[in-house]
Amino acid sequence: MEKSPPVIELIQFCISNRLYNINERVFAGERIYLLGANGSGKSTLLSGISGFLVSTGQLNVNGQAIVSYSTQALSQQRAYFPQLVLNQPILKVFQYLALFHLSNDPKSSLFDDLCRDFQLETLLLKPINQLSGGEWQRVRVIAAFLQVWDGQDLSGKFILFDEPTNNLDIIQQSMLDKWVKYFCDCQGTVIMSGHNLSHAYKYADKVWMLKKGEIIFSGKPEQVMNECNLSEIFAGKIRLSPNEENRFWQVINFDE
Repeated sequence: MEKSPPVIELIQFCISNRLYNINERVFAGERIYLLGANGSGKSTLLSGISGFLVSTGQLNVNGQAIVSYSTQALSQQRAYFPQLVLNQPILKVFQYLALFHLSNDPKSSLFDDLCRDFQLETLLLKPINQLSGGEWQRVRVIAAFLQVWDGQDLSGKFILFDEPTNNLDIIQQSMLDKWVKYFCDCQGTVIMSGHNLSHAYKYADKVWMLKKGEIIFSGKPEQVMNECNLSEIFAGKIRLSPNEENRFWQVINFDE
């Protein structure tokens, strides 16, 4: 039986000249992965769901229109991790994270665990403008979790991740997977964009496949991630390996 109300409900959701007629529902504990070519609308959709872009149609969060939330109330329900942050704050790492975390609140152990797993313990006193790209990415990932993680039952909370694995090495990518799973096991919800098809197939509860601002395929990975659908959204021939236990996709040589 479906959980009610959905954490996120999109009805005829549009953003002028960029997104068209999105109709989807997302429930507590789900992991949704967005797939599509560059420019297909993945970042626009995530930004639109966050409430940062003007939209038409309906966008409901936990059963009420997103426009009815105050900025503070909405920030307690959702965290938005944009793909690019052009201006870094003039703060040290611990000062930046303090904006999302209070040392005397129940998140204290969560903060320590996140810093340990993402290897930030030695970087807390470092100015953000002196961080590498991967270090800054890890700081932003931790901030997203801290913003909305306030207990063991995270029903109604959600994080919007736009290509969070950029600049992360293989160990840090596995840590992100670990914490996304933990967040969703606590009934939090994650919507994430990326380009790793095998990763989406393995971890997603549902996949939204976008092309030219529309979701043209939506469903469980095993239902929609086939050669025909993937070739259509990426406008190129994509072949699925025959290994059922370890699926991966490859682009067919353009000269063929």
